[in-house]
Amino acid sequence: MRQRSLKEACRNRKGEGFMEQDEINREAKSRRLRMIIILVAGLCAVGMFFYAQYARPYIEKKEKARLYYQGMQAIQEEKYEKALQLFEKLGKYRRSEYMAHFATAGVTYLKGKAAMDAGQYSEAREYFLNGFRDANVLYEECKKAEAYEKAVSYLKEGRYNEARDSLKESGNYPDTEGVGERCARELAAEDVERLMEEKQYEEAYRILSAGYADSIPEKERAKLLEMCSKEADYARAVRLYGLQEYYSAYVLFQKLGSFRYAKRFMDNCISDKPVTGEIYHDPQGNVGTDSFRLTIKPPADDGCCNCVKIYAVKGSSEKITSCVFIGKGETVSVNLPAGQYTFNVAYADEEAPWFGVVEMFGPSGNYSRLKMNGSEVFTFETGRTYTLKLREN
Repeated sequence: MRQRSLKEACRNRKGEGFMEQDEINREAKSRRLRMIIILVAGLCAVGMFFYAQYARPYIEKKEKARLYYQGMQAIQEEKYEKALQLFEKLGKYRRSEYMAHFATAGVTYLKGKAAMDAGQYSEAREYFLNGFRDANVLYEECKKAEAYEKAVSYLKEGRYNEARDSLKESGNYPDTEGVGERCARELAAEDVERLMEEKQYEEAYRILSAGYADSIPEKERAKLLEMCSKEADYARAVRLYGLQEYYSAYVLFQKLGSFRYAKRFMDNCISDKPVTGEIYHDPQGNVGTDSFRLTIKPPADDGCCNCVKIYAVKGSSEKITSCVFIGKGETVSVNLPAGQYTFNVAYADEEAPWFGVVEMFGPSGNYSRLKMNGSEVFTFETGRTYTLKLREN
């Protein structure tokens, strides 16, 4: 029993020794663990410090550089919205602020192009006000296109003057609807009506004969052409009559026949021949002591009447000084200031009609300028008497 008790006591003591050793081991482990934790924490702190001080700025710089490159790439590809987002995100990095403004202008520009492609020219012009790239050119193109659309609209409404004005504003914009030609035709028809009311028949005839007013029905246009032709000829003939160009007026009045007063005017274009003598003398061509006497003698037996126009020569200019009529077989004498003169001679059979001093014998006459020794200029001295023989061989 005693031995047994001793064994148990030894066993118990031995077990207590083991227990003390385990406690020591556990405490050593705990200390190592704490040391490891402290070491790891220290390393983490050092790593975080290093990251914050060196790695993070480097990584951020690399990221910004990458985004900046993407933004520039988007600009080159005209992806302005993407570029705008990237540059706005980059803030003040390098030229990001400027590139953000540039991208904003690009976004607006693309909106303008989209509106232009959709035919929304007024809206597109607002987008093109920023002057981005060729925005100024596109602005003008939109302006022209808008003006052309107005021209088309005015044409459909029958507002031809407004259509023509808008077409002018459209510049060289392609006239795909033929606005210019249609306006010209319609306005020509209106112009013909207005010109006829204003009795401007020659201009109305010009428009009609050129085919500009082809919007007028053909039969009506033919009647208007005939009317304008007669009215224009009549007006022209009356004007020539007023200028004493009686032969030219005679031809037109004869063509007009019984139209208006054409017959009466035509008869008045032919008048009796003047008596032999001076029928015109320049009021400023006074005859004084420095004059000469000139006798003009046509052939006595050719049965012709004569009209001689005498021009005073001053340098390179000529001015009519006298006009004389010479009946068949007669002569005439005039006194003129001494100087240099030229002579225009007309003659015709005594039965030829007389159309006045301007056109004289009309187509029945023969017309020439006198020459002596190859010169048309004749010189006359003071106090002398000269004889000028016509048609002398």
